[in-house]
Amino acid sequence: MDKGKVQELLKNYLSYKQAVLNYENYVAQPAAGVANYDAMPGGSGAPELFFRNQGRMADMGFTSALDRYDYDMYKAIVSAIDYTVQQVLSDDEAFVIKNKWMVRNTMELYKIAIVKDRDESTIRRWHKEALMKMTIALMFIKAPDIEQMPKCTENARYVPA
Repeated sequence: MDKGKVQELLKNYLSYKQAVLNYENYVAQPAAGVANYDAMPGGSGAPELFFRNQGRMADMGFTSALDRYDYDMYKAIVSAIDYTVQQVLSDDEAFVIKNKWMVRNTMELYKIAIVKDRDESTIRRWHKEALMKMTIALMFIKAPDIEQMPKCTENARYVPA
């Protein structure tokens, strides 16, 4: 893996993390039980099985094996990046990587230099060293192939196949 692939993983880090959270929050969780209406007025007195699916309304709570595969891959990437930043990088390198790549409002290196009250060349050096360490640490992590949606122009409509 080269620095470019690490930067690609970092560039998509927030998307991977959000996808993991979405899967964990909306994965179907079927629950089954027995309802007994003995004590209710007009109840049949016979136990009835009921099933309840708690999941995404759009697909009725079902997820495919491919969804699970994507989730596992994204979760592995997020975990590997988080572990690398926390355990492999120095505090200064971690600060640079987090603020450059891993937050919603990312910062340019010159702004990180202002915040850290350091010379920009020092921040650039920390960034370069952090990317080199991450390249080694993430050697066996493969960037996933993200499904590409067809591009739509303003006048064109997307029609599913």
